[in-house]
Amino acid sequence: FALGGDSLLTLRVVAEARRRVDLHLQVRDVFLHPTVARLAAAVRGRGVEAAIPALPRDGRALPASFGQARLWVLEQLSPGSARYNMAGAFRLDGPVDPKTLAAALDRVAWRHAALRTTFEEVDGALVQVEHPAGPVLEVTAVDEADLDATIRNFARRPFDLHSGPLARVALLQLGPNQHALLVNLHHAVADGWSLAILVRDLGAAFQALPLPAPRLQYADFAAWQRDVLSGPRLERELDGWRDALAGIEPLPLATDRPRPPVFDEAGDEVPFAVDAATTEALAGLGRAHDASLFMVLLAAFDLLLSRHAGDCDDVVVGAPVAGRTHPDTAELVGFFVNTLALRGDLRGDPTWIELLARVRETCRAAFAHQDAPFERVVDALAVPRDLSRAPVFQVLFVFQSQGEAVPAFGDDVRVTPLPASTGTTKVDLRLELVVGAEGLRGRLGYATALFDRGTIEALAERLGTLLRAVVAQPEARLSALPLWTADELRAVERFEVGPAADEPALSALLEGGDPEAIAVISGGETLTYAQLDAEAAAVADRLLALGIGPEARVGICARRGPRLIA
Repeated sequence: FALGGDSLLTLRVVAEARRRVDLHLQVRDVFLHPTVARLAAAVRGRGVEAAIPALPRDGRALPASFGQARLWVLEQLSPGSARYNMAGAFRLDGPVDPKTLAAALDRVAWRHAALRTTFEEVDGALVQVEHPAGPVLEVTAVDEADLDATIRNFARRPFDLHSGPLARVALLQLGPNQHALLVNLHHAVADGWSLAILVRDLGAAFQALPLPAPRLQYADFAAWQRDVLSGPRLERELDGWRDALAGIEPLPLATDRPRPPVFDEAGDEVPFAVDAATTEALAGLGRAHDASLFMVLLAAFDLLLSRHAGDCDDVVVGAPVAGRTHPDTAELVGFFVNTLALRGDLRGDPTWIELLARVRETCRAAFAHQDAPFERVVDALAVPRDLSRAPVFQVLFVFQSQGEAVPAFGDDVRVTPLPASTGTTKVDLRLELVVGAEGLRGRLGYATALFDRGTIEALAERLGTLLRAVVAQPEARLSALPLWTADELRAVERFEVGPAADEPALSALLEGGDPEAIAVISGGETLTYAQLDAEAAAVADRLLALGIGPEARVGICARRGPRLIA
């Protein structure tokens, strides 16, 4: 990992080892034994790993995977939603023949059955149905001025899991030799890795390059998953998660508005970036402590969330992993991605290096149990269902070591990625980062029902401040690491400038009001004016008992809540 290894390269190493020497090597082995010597010792004496068998296509039902079954249920609860859409858009400058592209799409759909799959229930069980024909290329002429709106509408068009199609591809004609390629897949048949495979194969097919028929399809993996992840093996995986996540509570993030009783999926995002020098320093810090850049960033994100949740010392963040732990899955399109719930332990005000060590061990333990489907983990934890928030975690961290895949249509066609947002979110907060030569680039997504854009912009700035502080003071305790930006510090300093304010005291403001009216709301807790006045009086009595009189400065250390107002 010090040489730049990541989950994608890990899978390639595993696949190549299996191809060359029939070695029963698993992805988890590489994470748990990250040097060649340790890895060789760990796998010595193992037998050959069995290949995933291909199911006969003789008309029998093809089972759905665990993840597909969960998405089916969620879609029935919220039909017409776009939150499980996966959209991509690319500008094409150069000659692109629509008929050639349509033929290329047919060829890619023949290669990947997931692109021509729908779902139905048979005898109470969800099954996949593979159709002979795939998506049809949509060709439309669009004015340049309408491009952004067209992409946005395309990305937000809902899918029907029963009737399909669950993949859409459109070619927008903007002018002579100017086009935009739009791709939209439902998550039930694809993931981010799949989107990269699709655009790669589409470009290869457009150029008439060879595309050999795959031995397997996603339905073969789904059947294998249900066969392998059952009984004692599944219980061993789930036991690891029961131990790791025992007693978790929802993260009490400070929000701009009360949480609605049912989660509102409307979302937005703000950009975020870290310069190359700071990024390299963060990566070097990780290497010095046997941790990946992902772990370094997760530790910093944990601390940011802790501060934004009233110094909560138990922070659970979801992190997607490829879910392609068997090398036979590397070239398949389908819903493989799994999500790990990573619990950050910030108890005892450790140094940042100590926090990084805790995060490192948490990640390694999670990687060891990454085969357990997240939906089965949710069931095993028996977390009380709450329609107002996502189960287990409410914050997601998505880290990629490679940028967005871009299709290649030949030397005479220049391809440029375009933004394609669905305007939705599945969680309260979502940090997405990609590392490249220019440093870290990404976005901080948020639920607009909970947060104002200004709040998230400030949060992004604080994350940048924190990352720079981590590089400068890795041995500092968490409580000593600065979080406020320079502008915020100047604003605080201005409070001490100028004459004292001649404003009525809080007690005077409360006089004459309805004592039973609600004065303060914080989460699910409220205080009436009478209760707030009583709380304030109790604080005053305590200060007087301690000998603290008028004009004395008193520091306040308290969690956000109604009593902080008192």
